[in-house]
Amino acid sequence: METKDNNYLYNYKELNADHDLKWYDYGARFYDAVIGRWHVVDRFTEKYLNISSYSYAANLVLNVVDVNGDSLKVNLTDNNSKKAFNAFFGTKAGLKYLSQYAAKGQKINGYTFKENGKFHNKGVDLKFSDKNFGKGKSETQAITSGGDDEKKVDGRLKLEVIINTTASGSDIIDKLEAIAHETFLHVDEYAKDYSDDKSINFSHNTAYLKLMNISLNKRHHLLFHDHPNFYKKSVLTTFGQAVLKEVNSKNGNKHSNSEIWKKIWNFGN
Repeated sequence: METKDNNYLYNYKELNADHDLKWYDYGARFYDAVIGRWHVVDRFTEKYLNISSYSYAANLVLNVVDVNGDSLKVNLTDNNSKKAFNAFFGTKAGLKYLSQYAAKGQKINGYTFKENGKFHNKGVDLKFSDKNFGKGKSETQAITSGGDDEKKVDGRLKLEVIINTTASGSDIIDKLEAIAHETFLHVDEYAKDYSDDKSINFSHNTAYLKLMNISLNKRHHLLFHDHPNFYKKSVLTTFGQAVLKEVNSKNGNKHSNSEIWKKIWNFGN
């Protein structure tokens, strides 16, 4: 693929042309597409003794992607999802918050993170993806997975914000609100909880522990979705408003501040 404007090609990894090597930058290692191999040993090589430590994607390139998975990851396929995430990432508040999950030297949308984020150091990884949620789920803009079921790989918590590609509402602010809601409310709570004792048990929240006899889902809604005073101290209030207001300003202030406030705190699911 020949292009003068885009260096993010195979698996959306940056093609580095330094010294005319033309290797793909995967963050942890550089991939040489000419020979289909890495030039550095896999740091997890002792876990896979039956596979060459230089092989790419365990030699299963048709259905496996080799990623630098202990950091912040973006895997969006829908154009509207990409626009919404790019808008989110392009704000000061969005970038500042996501930097907490990134690894030093990692590149997202052309930005290189200069240091490990605090949640990255605590063993929390964050991924953004999208998919069709299916018939009858057009009202669900996005969900967060990996928290309630405490999904872990190699001792690291894997949180994922999944955007619904077929959700109703075409305004970028609607999708952006969904990303902000999942990131600044659900992801933030899971990350903080896991950081203190490597377990999702809401040990960081004494009010949550008082409701242990009711279901996990109902407990969560009582504390965050329905709690009358939660908005006063929520990251969703500070960071969420900042993100939506900045994007709204860039798009001609189509929404009033009161409309933005209602979008942030109108929990439909």
